[in-house]
Amino acid sequence: MYKNKQKYLLLIFTFLLVSCSRVTDQDITRACSKIGNSPQYLASSTFANEYYKLEDKAGKKSSASSVLLDLKLQNIKLGAYDDGFQRSCEKSLRRDFKS
Repeated sequence: MYKNKQKYLLLIFTFLLVSCSRVTDQDITRACSKIGNSPQYLASSTFANEYYKLEDKAGKKSSASSVLLDLKLQNIKLGAYDDGFQRSCEKSLRRDFKS
């Protein structure tokens, strides 16, 4: 009986840990708002900081390189011509963290 109780507690703890560390839509919206509201000369740095925070929350073991992050930000900016910056940013980050 005691062993089963330990297994259930471990299972519950693991479930809580995993569910708490997932990236939510609110996290993505907040990150994109911070990036979009930062001055142009700080946009790259702000994007990198927010992206790494989302990676940490998602539990990713490896981090994106600075070159990749620059390309992602440029892609978001290009997409902003059609959708606006916020929507383009959210689409891009959802592809990276919600799929």
